[in-house]
Amino acid sequence: MRNFREEIVDGIWEILKEASVSMSSKEEISVEAPKNKKFGDYTTNIALKAAKGLHRKPMDVALDLQQRLVVKYPWIERIAVAEPGFVNFFLGDQSLYGVLTRPAADYEEIFSKKDVAAHWRGRLNILLEEAEFKGDLKDMQYVYSRIHSILKLLREEGFKLEEVAEEQVVYEKTDLEKEVLRRLGDFPQRVEAAKRQDQPDEVLNYGIGLGKLFFKLHEKTLFRQLDRKKLYGAIRVMKAIMMTIKTILDAFEIEAPEKM
Repeated sequence: MRNFREEIVDGIWEILKEASVSMSSKEEISVEAPKNKKFGDYTTNIALKAAKGLHRKPMDVALDLQQRLVVKYPWIERIAVAEPGFVNFFLGDQSLYGVLTRPAADYEEIFSKKDVAAHWRGRLNILLEEAEFKGDLKDMQYVYSRIHSILKLLREEGFKLEEVAEEQVVYEKTDLEKEVLRRLGDFPQRVEAAKRQDQPDEVLNYGIGLGKLFFKLHEKTLFRQLDRKKLYGAIRVMKAIMMTIKTILDAFEIEAPEKM
């Protein structure tokens, strides 16, 4: 499954290395989701950092990156430059919603029990002594249980969720729904960063945050009042959330309850 942030970082790294910019590792390249979505799905300030070493103006470096990355990554809908030298990436719906096609087998490859060292489990036991964390974890378990129950009920009512054709699916495409998709797309990188920095809390907090986004996304949704096409869109998003949360719970050997 495509990791948008990682591909952008890789592209910038290759371009800067060709320009002989002195950088010790890719970790020096910051590509983040901006708080203000008018600046795109991802943004980077690397032109500001690299300008001095290149003896160029940050805007000139940013414009050069823009021109090179447009050719390198045609799947990015738009790449824009903003003062004083930011490069902003707009993925477009096709790329963003592609995260919902992540195969079930990919989740275990991203994160599983083998990735959770003994001291990570020890850290979990310490966190479980904190009332706030226990409450957040219970909420995450509830999200899994809630989605599982909804999907089970729909199957019992005759909905063949795995056999839905693309033309039968309609997404809401709200800013909040797209925020969920960006969070889902970041799962592999968040896991890799947590392993690299030896911070199990980061994976757990990622799952907790994803669960909270589910509540925000569907707090007022009456699923039985959705037309079938929008229902299928909601199901796809929910199922991706459920699979991601279950992956985290299973890896830490925390129960993923079907009922709560």
